[in-house]
Amino acid sequence: MYPGITADPAADATLADAFTLSSRLLPDDDAAEFLVTLSRLPAALAGARLRLRLGPTTVMAISLPPESRDAPLRFGPTRLPLWKLRRQRAFDVVVSSEGDAPPLRCAVTRLSGELLEALTLPSPEAFFDRIQLHHRRYKDPRLLMLGAISAYGRFADFEVRAAALTIPAHRLLERDFRRFDAHDLELMRWICDQGLDLVDEGAGLLARTASPKWTLVRWTVSLATVCGLLSICQDRLDHATRFFGVAASQTERVTISPVSALNLVNACFIHGLLLAAEGGLEQARDSLERGVRAFPICAGAQNVMRNVWVLGDLLNVCKASRSCFLALGRLGLLQPKSEPQMKATDSIDLGQIQSPLQAILRAGRSPRLLAAVQDIAGRPLGPGIGG
Repeated sequence: MYPGITADPAADATLADAFTLSSRLLPDDDAAEFLVTLSRLPAALAGARLRLRLGPTTVMAISLPPESRDAPLRFGPTRLPLWKLRRQRAFDVVVSSEGDAPPLRCAVTRLSGELLEALTLPSPEAFFDRIQLHHRRYKDPRLLMLGAISAYGRFADFEVRAAALTIPAHRLLERDFRRFDAHDLELMRWICDQGLDLVDEGAGLLARTASPKWTLVRWTVSLATVCGLLSICQDRLDHATRFFGVAASQTERVTISPVSALNLVNACFIHGLLLAAEGGLEQARDSLERGVRAFPICAGAQNVMRNVWVLGDLLNVCKASRSCFLALGRLGLLQPKSEPQMKATDSIDLGQIQSPLQAILRAGRSPRLLAAVQDIAGRPLGPGIGG
């Protein structure tokens, strides 16, 4: 027993005032390091055994000395692998009593280091500022991943949750698709499972809103896009079709969210391929034609004098729209005309679209879709289509 430890809030406050947790990401290891500093030893805690937790994970077991020593007292450092933190969904920092002591549970509020800052950002505004904005966000992609996962579980706003799932998905899509390990695949599956309901929620909000905010369009489309690509990485083509279908259905809203233009037209192209792979040619026609017809809308939605990125983005949108047209021709979904609409040598080239789809398929992540795309690309053009 530690008779001095009680559930008295004043004792909690005494510990909270003296207790500091610092952290850092190790540059040469996929791990985080934690160090505890106690500025003084409260008399009531002499000889106590404490446990420090970050969410459900024990960071450190602490045995306090039985009598006062020169301050400050330091404990650690200890290390946690980042795969373990990526698996968590709660990141509150708490120190509590161990053994036969009366209960003591104290939130740790003195936190130091970018990792703990990223895991405990106080507001949606802080999340977008430090995790999402390119010119202000953390430089270490590991912080972006962990900070986004933490924000997903802490904020209720749809746009925050959608962005918070999109960001770790992007970190995965930047990887070598041949080198995913079991922890990557676990995270990928969690993102997509959560994304199914969240993308449906976004689509529902858009359907009920006559004039939605551009951010609602942007994050619904972005999340659907990355979840669709990660679903292909897992060869879950039914889920991929569902995700890309939501994004493809929003092309007319590019006037609200011009930044979504490329995702919208890419979604039409990939959705059309997925539908055609399952034999749904009429549905494929609808998506592919939508992707072709979206290009002038996308071009009209942009201010081409804003910056050079806008023109580059429109070039990529045009290539995606052209790919939709080529797919229509190879699938026999164009109406014959008196003059050719394509050359016999024009074929689908996934390298022409600004998307990781080609790299995913080349890495062998979805043999079924790769075989279907190769089959479609090799089909002959019908009379009145090619010349």
